[in-house]
Amino acid sequence: MTARLAAGNQRWERLVMPGEDREEMLRPSVARRMIAEHADPDTAQILRQVIYTHAATQAEHWRVGRVMLCGDAAHLMPPNAGQGLNSGIRDVANLTWKLAGVIRDGAPAVLLDSYEIERRPHVEKMTTLAVSLGRLLMTRSHLGAALRDGAFRALTRIPGIRHAVLQGRYRPPARYKRGLLPGSFSRRSSVGRLFPQPHVRTFDGELQRLDDSTGTGWRILGWEADPSTALSPRGRHLAQDVLRAKLVTLCGPGRRPVETGASRDVLEDMHEVARPFFGRRPFVMIRPDGYVYANPTRQELEGTISELAPQIASAAVGLPQSPLTPAKH
Repeated sequence: MTARLAAGNQRWERLVMPGEDREEMLRPSVARRMIAEHADPDTAQILRQVIYTHAATQAEHWRVGRVMLCGDAAHLMPPNAGQGLNSGIRDVANLTWKLAGVIRDGAPAVLLDSYEIERRPHVEKMTTLAVSLGRLLMTRSHLGAALRDGAFRALTRIPGIRHAVLQGRYRPPARYKRGLLPGSFSRRSSVGRLFPQPHVRTFDGELQRLDDSTGTGWRILGWEADPSTALSPRGRHLAQDVLRAKLVTLCGPGRRPVETGASRDVLEDMHEVARPFFGRRPFVMIRPDGYVYANPTRQELEGTISELAPQIASAAVGLPQSPLTPAKH
């Protein structure tokens, strides 16, 4: 297999076959022969030549007491889908804010159990994809290789499919169905999905990404609706003082209120990228890792916050502890 990389680089890969000498395979002359199959080796500078041993395995448990595993310590997958490092980053994004909640805010330690519950299913899907791609890309069958190459050429001539492949849409998205989520939600709901990063226009007219404007803690967003107006004083206390949530209104471009005294916490989603995540409901609650926790109605918002608060900071605010509730799906 050969593929173009960034900065004008090219990558060549082949299997080390049974009976081949590994030391011999690492000689520059072998690499030059591989390059010669596609290009003039005298025009190439060999930056790296190495033999990888691929593995597809997971630790039996990602948490035992105070010991947490993430990244390569928790799971290994072949590089064929390009998701090994990405999976480790997702692990850390999922785990760190929960650790901070337990250590800093006195959240119940059971919160940490949601880490493996949420992350393991997606890692398993990515590992299966990487193994399957490896078998497809490194097939030993001449007929299989010919059929593969012909199918790829035909499919990539279709603009929609070509764009999807280039965008990596063949990779299954990470959606959480169990863990730190409400007790039940529709499959069509945005709950458990990664919230997008729209370009937003601030009150001052600056264009920013959503996270740059709102921060990356808990956020309660309303689509053309102010979350604070749906909360009682107690609800606002739980949202702002316990969850430390940012309350923000999103709207389409040019739909910001212009009357005197209009809130500065209104952001214009310049391409309405976030609009579908609200569905027919006015609010979404976003976790610090960017995943949608809930998509409540105006009547449900305060109750949703009240149910969440004990799972995030019970010891700090004297609330009764509440166990994690698996989602029904």
